[in-house]
Order: sequence, then structure tokens, then C-alpha cells
Amino acid sequence: MTRMEILISMTLRTGVIVSSLLVLSGGLWYILKHLGTPLEVGAVNSSGSNAISLIKAGILVLVFTPIARVALSILLFLKERDWLFVLITLWVLVVLLFSLYGPW
Repeated sequence: MTRMEILISMTLRTGVIVSSLLVLSGGLWYILKHLGTPLEVGAVNSSGSNAISLIKAGILVLVFTPIARVALSILLFLKERDWLFVLITLWVLVVLLFSLYGPW
């Protein structure tokens, strides 16, 4: 495995692990906080608790993990002075960032 592949795999693995830990801890916190109380429709969105914020943070980390991977690839291609791949990967990053903007 090359150094580039190792850095990219570590980025992806770290993002997924951090995301999983945030969602799991937020979910457990929410369950323990609301143990024994009936859950109403829409109660999860309107509760405003820190547990829900933790879950949302975990989802955001998961969404931004591939974006971080593409950004890292740009830096690694710049270091190798592979200009064609820098341009292609930069284009992929632009498309990813615009796709987060919202519905067209």
C-alpha cells in the first residue's frame, strides 16, 4: 500500500468511527433520558436535547467524511505535482460542495 492509500483509508476509517461513536452515544443518551416515557410523533425533532444534537453531529461527520477524503486527495496530488488529477479532483470537490447546497 502506498502512503497516499494509507492516508486516505485512515481518513475514511476515522470519519466513520467518530460518526458511529457520536450517533451511538447520542442514541444511548436519548434512550436513557427518555426511559419509560411514551414517545410522541415529532417528539424527537422538537425535544431540542443535547442527545439529538450529538446524533446530528455524528451524521454531519459522516456526510463530510467523503468530502475530507477528496480534499486530502487534492493535497496529495499537489504534493506529487500531478496537475491533471489535481484538476479532476478539484472538480469533484466543487460538485460535492454544490450538491450540499440544496435542491436545485
